[in-house]
Amino acid sequence: MQVRTFVTFVAALVADQGDALSFSSLFTGGAVLQQGVEVAVYGTSDTRKVMLSLDGEAVSEAIVGADGSWKAYLPPQNTAWHRTLKAEDGSTSVEAVVSFGAVLLCSGQSNMDMPVSNNGGFGAANGTAEVAASGLYTDKIWLATVQGKSSHWNGTGCNQFSPPSCVNHLVWNKVTPDTLPLFSALCWYTGKALFESLGGKVPIGLMKGSVGGSPIEFWLPPGHVNNSMCGVDNPPCDQKKYSDSAFYNIYIK
Repeated sequence: MQVRTFVTFVAALVADQGDALSFSSLFTGGAVLQQGVEVAVYGTSDTRKVMLSLDGEAVSEAIVGADGSWKAYLPPQNTAWHRTLKAEDGSTSVEAVVSFGAVLLCSGQSNMDMPVSNNGGFGAANGTAEVAASGLYTDKIWLATVQGKSSHWNGTGCNQFSPPSCVNHLVWNKVTPDTLPLFSALCWYTGKALFESLGGKVPIGLMKGSVGGSPIEFWLPPGHVNNSMCGVDNPPCDQKKYSDSAFYNIYIK
């Protein structure tokens, strides 16, 4: 079934460091890739060429760069669940299970940062019940966050307090009563509503990057920040710890 869903999903995560053949961590943990469009897949290898296949059918290849990184492009795929993405470089192979569906990138301020459930603290009003029912969406909706993690999350992520040397090791997580509580409530309810509106027949991937109290200028790409009444980068319209587009570059680019 072809579902035409307009989703803008921009991510530039550094490929995992190392010489052995590997996918970037972005493609692990049950990754959801956008259906209906060409998708970049990348990783590392210590050989010269990497071949990609989906369920045993060759789909793409890439030349490995001098730095050991490679990037290939998958042709547009129809909606699909749990396909086997395999990379081979002539000496070894690695596999990842991926689904093709709708991917939402959720970014913004504290309204996006508010979790589903937070032990009675800042969180959704019905968060406890929502977490209890989350098993209904296991293996149907997947979560990822570019900021840190709770004890039940795979992978790690850089945040606004991380040093420039921080490298994202982003891993997707199934929706479970353990992984849902500290995820963005707004992102979750939006993604769940989209899943239901598509008849429960399309995998949904939700990725969150948000910072409470941040001005909109931090989230806009370079060259797209309009003059405010105070002018560009002029206090008190925004904070001066970060420059315009800083969070776009950290979380979205």
